[in-house]
Amino acid sequence: MREGIMKAPPTLVRSTKLAKYKIKNEKGQDLGQSETFLVDLCTWRVPFVIASFGMEGITDKWYAIPYELLSFDTKKKNFILSVPKSVIREAPGVDKNIWGPDKIDLRWLSEACRHYGCVPYWET
Repeated sequence: MREGIMKAPPTLVRSTKLAKYKIKNEKGQDLGQSETFLVDLCTWRVPFVIASFGMEGITDKWYAIPYELLSFDTKKKNFILSVPKSVIREAPGVDKNIWGPDKIDLRWLSEACRHYGCVPYWET
């Protein structure tokens, strides 16, 4: 990337073409699925997967998972998230019924990063 091209805050858009992949833990247990991916048009990074989880009490929200925490199983075609369920349950989420393409909130994404022990790349 050329020097001086990075814009802050990043310009994030959704990509639903990659949605509906299962997300499992390292034991192979189903956690949820990807709903959409966020793509930063300034850097072409995929900083977040927006996911829904099927755990009791959190099915009505979507969660921003930093992409760096995920790995992809090419044989089984699903993501692996090595994070305890308790951490997922406590993560900041947004109501999936009101979150639209114009509601990408950098504060929420920053909070999600910090919850998982990551630093948002636009703050480094």
